[in-house]
Amino acid sequence: MKNSKIILFLILIVVIIILGVIILDSKKQEKPIPVTTNISSTTTPEITTTSTSIWKTIQMKSTGIAPILYPEKLPSGLQTQKIIRSGSDNFLVEYTGSNKKIDLLVDMISPGEIDAKGSQTQITIRGQKGTLQLQNAAKPSEFIWLWWEEPGSWKLGGTTRNKIFYMVTGSGFTPQEIENFAETLKPLK
Repeated sequence: MKNSKIILFLILIVVIIILGVIILDSKKQEKPIPVTTNISSTTTPEITTTSTSIWKTIQMKSTGIAPILYPEKLPSGLQTQKIIRSGSDNFLVEYTGSNKKIDLLVDMISPGEIDAKGSQTQITIRGQKGTLQLQNAAKPSEFIWLWWEEPGSWKLGGTTRNKIFYMVTGSGFTPQEIENFAETLKPLK
């Protein structure tokens, strides 16, 4: 009788281990499904929370970020918007067009390193201190980084910060167009 209890106990442990492996493996294979929408071909397409599922999806998933900023208007030449990633404390939305791209993101990342051809300028964006960095000062539309800390609440790991790290990156646009894009960001309601 004692041996049969030990065998049943061992079988139970093996079943629990197998179930744990199956659950962990299924979580590894889960990949976010990108949400993509086409944007109207007007010169300044308007994006609102009622006209697109992109920002509703971000709002549902990125619950540790407040406010979530979204663009009311986009520079001309962008046809597609897509969620690249969205988690409770981060998101990345990509806007693309012919030879043009803008990314809007919240995350704990380091901007690209500045090299000999690049430049970096301190600016004010949305009333906050920000940094505008060009990959190549001679060709400013090649690649641009713009980042600042937005006042708000950001649950990051086990702590809550009172500033949110926002970044806009772009190519095919002037630095002024990237700044204008960032200035049009509005809090999602």
